[in-house]
Amino acid sequence: MVKHLALIDPLSRHGGMHYYDHDLANALVGLGVPVEVCSPPTGLEAGARYGVHVCFENVYGPGNGPQLRRAAYLLRDTFRALSKAHKAGCDTVLFHIFKSDLFEYLIVRGAHRLGMKCHAIVHDVARLDTKTRFEFREAIVARVDGLIVHNAFSRDALAAAAPMAAAKTAIMRHGNYVDRFTDLPSMPAARGELGLAEDQLVLLFFGNPRRDKGLDLLIEALVPLRDDPNLCLLVAGKIKPDDERALRAKLADKGLLGRVRLDIGHVPDDKVSIYYRAASIVVLPYLRIYESGVALMAMSFARTILASDLPAFQDLAVDGAKVRLFKAHDATSLTQALIDLRQGDVDLEWEGQEARTFVEEERSWARSAAALVDAMHSNR
Repeated sequence: MVKHLALIDPLSRHGGMHYYDHDLANALVGLGVPVEVCSPPTGLEAGARYGVHVCFENVYGPGNGPQLRRAAYLLRDTFRALSKAHKAGCDTVLFHIFKSDLFEYLIVRGAHRLGMKCHAIVHDVARLDTKTRFEFREAIVARVDGLIVHNAFSRDALAAAAPMAAAKTAIMRHGNYVDRFTDLPSMPAARGELGLAEDQLVLLFFGNPRRDKGLDLLIEALVPLRDDPNLCLLVAGKIKPDDERALRAKLADKGLLGRVRLDIGHVPDDKVSIYYRAASIVVLPYLRIYESGVALMAMSFARTILASDLPAFQDLAVDGAKVRLFKAHDATSLTQALIDLRQGDVDLEWEGQEARTFVEEERSWARSAAALVDAMHSNR
């Protein structure tokens, strides 16, 4: 039985994981499992029911010096976090895996050296399935006590990539963000703050547009609709300067500068609700995904999603969520889905409320925490 858990997360707020960590830790405490969170400052400490241990402050971001120095900070604070967990009396360590590298390997080995069990939440299976990471991946999978994924698709993909994982992998659903944002602005108020017209169909693309997020596909899908003055794509999130220049050039080439608004830069926590509530619908044209925090965030804000029909999004639909799907990797299918939104008898506000009800009932952190505890018990 897990008696005392340490959640170690170097990314936290930098990677948008602070809500996840906070809500999961609080839910575990609600089940009677004491938790220590070792991470950079989150801004959520006032509502913490868990122990707070500040680590990894100087690891991410160019302002913290050259990459080699930041790697040294990561190594140093990995052992600091493990030491803090051990001194606090933890018997189990939990951490996130986005890739298989030296840090992930050291967490597992360090936890075991200090007499603690070690479990990992796997977020991106594809990044584990690469030749350059093969040796670390195999070593991590062989030594870790348990692996947690968010859905059956991820479980099966992980087992295919690393057969040793099959016997020690369990599913914990990703929780919602309903309790993080309780005072939701109305759509007119949110649009007023952003200077958007009330009568437009506003498509929101939120977050860092890495290549596998499909922003290029969405741009292609908008080309046939570029003469519609009531259509607006709102892109909000951090983009590297070179990528931003390339994006603006592409929009100009496609004649879409008048249809797309780019709000480039970090969106602070107190502005997140403004963007989601200003949207008519949130578009997720992803080319590859195992679980989408943006989808659950949108639904928590009572916004329905228009997403590619990848297994992670199909999983939401199968479970009963009100979501709209188009054929993945197919700009023509996405264009038709957007035309249907404009021309059909669609009540997106009702669909959004149904989406929020779904995540409140089916994606609560209490359920997630209970599934995690069961998984850790079965793998001890």
